[in-house]
This record gives sequence, C-alpha cells and structure tokens, in this order.
Amino acid sequence: MAAQRFSIHDLTKLQRGVVFRCLDRPGVVFPPSLTQVASLTQVANSSEPGRDSSVSKGPKKKKADTDLQAPRGTRDFYPDDMRRRSWLFDIFRRTAMQFGFEEVDAPMVEHAELFIRKAGEEIVDQLYHFEIHDRHLALRPEMTPSIARMIIAHQGGMRFPIRWFTLTQNWRYERMTRGRRREHYQWNMDIWGEPGVEAEAELLSAMMTALDALGLARGKVHIRLNSRRLLEESLRDGVLADRPQAFEPLCVVIDKIDKIGAQAVTDLLCETTSEKGEAIGLSPGEAEHVLEMLGARSLDDAQKFAASESAALNELRQLYDLLDAYGIADQIPFDASVVRGLAYYTGVVFEAFDTAGTLRAIAGGGRYDRLAETLGGKPVSAVGFGFGDAVIGELLEDEGLWPALTRPLDDVVYAFGPDEKSAAIRVANRLRSEGRKVELCLGVAKLKRILGDADKAGAQNVYIIGEDERARGVVKVKDLATQQEHEENLDAVRAAETRQP
Repeated sequence: MAAQRFSIHDLTKLQRGVVFRCLDRPGVVFPPSLTQVASLTQVANSSEPGRDSSVSKGPKKKKADTDLQAPRGTRDFYPDDMRRRSWLFDIFRRTAMQFGFEEVDAPMVEHAELFIRKAGEEIVDQLYHFEIHDRHLALRPEMTPSIARMIIAHQGGMRFPIRWFTLTQNWRYERMTRGRRREHYQWNMDIWGEPGVEAEAELLSAMMTALDALGLARGKVHIRLNSRRLLEESLRDGVLADRPQAFEPLCVVIDKIDKIGAQAVTDLLCETTSEKGEAIGLSPGEAEHVLEMLGARSLDDAQKFAASESAALNELRQLYDLLDAYGIADQIPFDASVVRGLAYYTGVVFEAFDTAGTLRAIAGGGRYDRLAETLGGKPVSAVGFGFGDAVIGELLEDEGLWPALTRPLDDVVYAFGPDEKSAAIRVANRLRSEGRKVELCLGVAKLKRILGDADKAGAQNVYIIGEDERARGVVKVKDLATQQEHEENLDAVRAAETRQP
C-alpha cells in the first residue's frame, strides 16, 4: 500500500471520532493516533526532495480558493436538470404504480457489513465507508440489501408476496466513464415471496413499459436474459464438481468479459491464488469450456451444455412462454454470457443495453432467493431490478428524446410600486388558492422586463397593478399568448378571499 501524506490539520480533524478502514486489510486504520502525528509529519517533511527545514521559504502562499465545482463524479441539479430528473422519476413512479407496487425508502447510511461480501465483487472495493463512535457505516452503493434488511426486520408479520419500489441515491467510488458516476439515482422494483418465474415476467414487463413511456422505439433497447441456476447446474456437474464453492467467484469473473476480454477472463479463471475472494483454479481446457458455454444465444444452444432434465432450462422455457403472452419475448433475447456481477443472484438474471452497444448497462437484475437467509433472516424468495438515471439519460440525449420542459408557471403578478404591493399580494393569494402556480414579483423591476421574463418562462398571464388600477379598484390582466388585455375587479378578489375555508 502506497504511503499516504496527511497534514497536522487533516489528521487532527479526522481523528475526532472518525477513522477510515481498509476493507482488504481490516487491521489498517486511518488516520493514525494523535501521538503518531508529529513523527509522521516529520517523516513526510523530510522525505520531500530538496526540503531543508532549517531554511525559510519566505511568506506562506495564499490558501487556494474554495473549489466551487461539485466533487468529481457527483452532480449539481440546476432547475433545468431538476425538471428532467422529475420527468424521469415520474415515469418510474407511474410505471411501478401501474403494476401495483408500493414505494418505500431506507437510510442512505447503512451498516457496512450489509454490503461486504467475500466473492471478490467490485462493489466491496467501491464502498464509501467509515467508522464513527465504534460503528462501521457506509453510504449505500445499492438498495437491495437495505430492502432485505427491512423485510427481515418484520418478516414474521408480513403477507407475501410483497411488491415494493424505491427511487434512491446510491454511492460507489468507481472509475468514471460515460453514464457511470460515483453517485447516481436508481429505480428499483422488487417482488418478495413469489418463487415462480411469473415474478420475473411481471418485472420485465414493467421495465419494457417504462422504456416505452420514455419514447424509445422497440428495438432500441434489448434486455438480455440468462439463468445462473442453469449455469450452476452445468458447471457443478462438470468443471466445478470438486469445488462447488468457486461458483460465485466464477460468476464475478465472467461478468467482466465485456470489459476485459475473453483472454483476461481465462487468465483469472485459471488463477490458483487470489487476493480477493475464492481462487477458481480451472485448467486452460476447463476455462475454454466455460467460455464456450457463455457463447450460447438460444435455449437450444444452452441445452447442449445443460444437465440432463435441467429444471433451470424448463424454468426458462416457461418464462419465455409468459413473456410471449406479455408481447415482449422478441425484445428479450437469451444470452448465456449475462451473469451479473453481484454474488447474491441465484436464478434468472437480465441486463438492458442499447442495441447500438455504445453505452454500458441501462438496467439489470435477477433472482436472489438466498439473500435474506445470508443476512440472518428466514429463507424467502425474491427477485428485482435496478434502473439507473445516468445511462438512460445519455441514451435519451443521443436519441433526442428529452422533452422540452418549461418552468411550471401559470401567472405573474406585478405591482408598480410599494403602494400597490398589498393589492398584488391579495391577487397572488387568490390565484394560488385556485391551484395556479404564481410568481409574485419582488423588489423593483421595469414592466418590459417582467413581461419578457414571464413570456420566456411560459406563463399564461401577467397581472398588473399600478397607481391608476389601484385607484379604480381593478387589476389589469395581460394574456401573453394573444396579447389581449382585460380588467378584473379587486373587490372580486377580496370576496374570493373571504370565501376561503
């Protein structure tokens, strides 16, 4: 591990109740105790090339200005960005509710052990995690373990199956590429307590419904589907017969085939030692056989490698019959190379990609029947998917499908001066009580600018009160679409206010 340099200020600040721990080497804790700070700083200073502590370097440099950019890999959401995000989230919510799902949520900060597993998954190394007051905590990198925790906490009193969905912000410290950030929002839909593939079919239909609602033409996105259970049956009858415990680490490795290529995957499959997780230790011939299995692109191809009377293969045929009934079977091709990179998947797995292949996965999920038991609960079947906001945003941009989203504003109310302000407030109150979205102009501005800004924002009307209007007890209403003007009686405004409950 490379040496890390801390200033006295940094070490003192971080020492106050918080330490950061290396996951691969739990015994290594940062920062060191305060009794080590001075010696560490002395070593750090003396190790700088050309540094002479006895020679003054002159006046200290001015401290750099505060970095005003969002931390690398994160985003600010200005009004235009928020309108897009809200539009996308509304489609996610409407789709989930169309399918009878209920929304839930959980803390962004979770117990770190909820996410730390031993199969060599990337997600373990990507945790934002820390210790505070003797608790090891993490920012959630995904929502599924949190949902599992919630299910386990009230498992005895729940009526299954349960249909839940979430829209949450998640954090992973990973290498950034297009559509991959260190924070992202994700829509999850999960079904707990249904062991049959009817649950997978319902979720896949929901995913296709959302893609349709986003305006993506059929064929722009394909959801590739496989079964870990099928792969497990085949391998444990074959190359993993004497080491079945290597199956989950094997899935983590072959999930990287699109990233690192077949040869690199072969090398990892043949490693006999591993710093992370279980070494798989296949022979070159066995690794070649595994890669050959991953090339299957139809259930007939998969049958050549499947165990005799394979239950997993029969399950897949049943699933495709259901998908055909939903009218989406042609959008969900079988692809034996899809295994998903998380070790907890146990059955059907799937990933959505743009057909052009220019982006990383748009969404993905599968069955995880053993997760609750792994976390200390009673066994309960479960299946779900996650659908992030970043990649789909890139695809919508590429396809020109982001809608023109204007500011939600109906009316603007403008008073020429302070003497008209009370009347303007009464007008704004009345309009708002009617459910309209109203901006009351603050401060002093010229009417020409108010009219231009209101028109640009998409407002329908501008309500204008000047000295003359106030004296006559009226408000002038300008329709921005027709440029027509009319007057309304301020007494009517007062009467409307008195009728409010």
